[in-house]
Formats: sequence, structure tokens, C-alpha cells
Amino acid sequence: MPGGTNEVMRDFFIRVIGNTPEERFIYVIRAQDAKAALNLHINNLGDRPCVVLDGLTGEVLERYKVDTKGR
Repeated sequence: MPGGTNEVMRDFFIRVIGNTPEERFIYVIRAQDAKAALNLHINNLGDRPCVVLDGLTGEVLERYKVDTKGR
């Protein structure tokens, strides 16, 4: 495929952190890796703190403005 990529797109869960239940939510984003998923989140929702979880294992892969306890 000319101009294409061989990298496989994967599902990542973005868990957005907020102060109230209305501000907290999880959504799925498809990207090549966790860093790309985080960049897509920042581009779409701005400066919202979040963690990026692996779509298969649930492992935390990236954190953005969140400490290790998820706050």
C-alpha cells in the first residue's frame, strides 16, 4: 500500500481524572502506541489530567498530570 504504514492500530482506554463524578469518565481511542493515544487526547480534550491504559491488559502505560496514585 503506497504511503501506508505497517504499524497496527490498537485500542487504548483513556481514564480522565476529575474532581467530581461528572468530570470523570473513560473512553476508547485507537492509536499506534500509548504516546500517540495521549497526544490525541490532549489534542481533543485539552489539558485534562488522564491515564492511558492498555486496551487488553488494563496496565497503565502513560500518565498526564496525574501522580502514581491516580490523583
